[in-house]
Amino acid sequence: MLKTKTVLTATIGNAIVYYDMTLYGFFTAFLSPLFFPAENLLTSQLASLGVLAAGFVARPFGGLVFGHIGDRYGRKKALVIAILLVTIPTTIIGLLPTYASIGILAPIILVACKLMQGVCTGGEYSGAAIFLSEHHRGRGEALAGSILPASSIIGAILGTALGGLCILPEMPMWAWRIPFLLGGLFGIIGYFIRSALMESPEFITTEKENHLLKLPILEVMKQDKRAFLCAFWISAYHLVLFYTPVVYIVQFMLPKDTLASSGMFLNTGFMVLLTVLFPLMGFAADRFGKQRIMMTASAASFILALPLFLFINYENSLTNVFIVLIMFCLFSASSVAPSVSFLPTLFPVQNRYSALALAVGLGEAVGGTTPLICHGFVTAMGTPIAPAFYLMICSVFAWMAVKYSKTQKASYEVENPQAIHSGYLKKQILRNAG
Repeated sequence: MLKTKTVLTATIGNAIVYYDMTLYGFFTAFLSPLFFPAENLLTSQLASLGVLAAGFVARPFGGLVFGHIGDRYGRKKALVIAILLVTIPTTIIGLLPTYASIGILAPIILVACKLMQGVCTGGEYSGAAIFLSEHHRGRGEALAGSILPASSIIGAILGTALGGLCILPEMPMWAWRIPFLLGGLFGIIGYFIRSALMESPEFITTEKENHLLKLPILEVMKQDKRAFLCAFWISAYHLVLFYTPVVYIVQFMLPKDTLASSGMFLNTGFMVLLTVLFPLMGFAADRFGKQRIMMTASAASFILALPLFLFINYENSLTNVFIVLIMFCLFSASSVAPSVSFLPTLFPVQNRYSALALAVGLGEAVGGTTPLICHGFVTAMGTPIAPAFYLMICSVFAWMAVKYSKTQKASYEVENPQAIHSGYLKKQILRNAG
């Protein structure tokens, strides 16, 4: 049974964080001449894109910082701090004077803001996943977890939609600041909502039994290296599944006479379909098993990768691209939705946040290079279907990571969360989380 309040509180906060992160990506081309002026427009755009990439690079560091806070001081505290700190740079960007007003300080402050956002995002998603998992062990945990990636996409779509409205010709030049300032307001609301969260039952029990570790990440490197690598490969594979269709296929494999707006509509449809499929696949994972669904997804992407790319290459049409995007939606939803509740079970409670946040952060940093690697494969092999082989390689690693990972069993289930504070725990062995 889902704890509706817990799910909504965790996922609303996550949506706000991804709303904030998406805004800069949407406004990259618009902001580059304002904050990175150069004689060559391409130079200023590359500098602006570099700031966007810096946010990805900062995520593993965020995993280390927030992982330590989450394992030492509580999941709730880490999540509350994350949403508060991601709000500050978003608001600053909305108020930041341009290069023409304050010179070199403008890009310096902008870079600092994006790095801070990246650090906070590095601890947000994994922390919310752990929080949901520990509140739903054995009780619809895959369905609860599947709402989290859906909320990320909802936040991204909202950021994109507001951004699009604010750059309409009818809007004043300064209107780009409005979505950033609204992001600050959303963040403050999210902070107060999260402050009312109840701490994770498993963390409270671990704390009461004095099992907390001084440096949880060191224990991960000593005892949980295999689980760490499994979480890393699964996370990287998920971004490969996302960036291959929305960046490489939509931008480089559409018919040459296709309108630019068609690509945007295809990507929007892709994300909307993912949002719908996530909870459906979460429900299926609770019924048939998380590992089974995830392994089926990676096996299917391995088998169908080359045929799908050949399908587009044989007849380069919008219809064929649309069909392939639907297939990628199925691969992605089937693997991502169960993973939100599966990945936390790879680690013990004492170092779970540190391990997962760092593994996911590193996986996302590697997975975020997918468009670049796809181009490298095309250049090396001389064919537009070359990225299919990269996807096949990643699918094999993901299948092995799920197959050979070992989940932790919860040693108890809290029957009444309120009883935690009075010291009452009902102990019971739960079934294997996978």
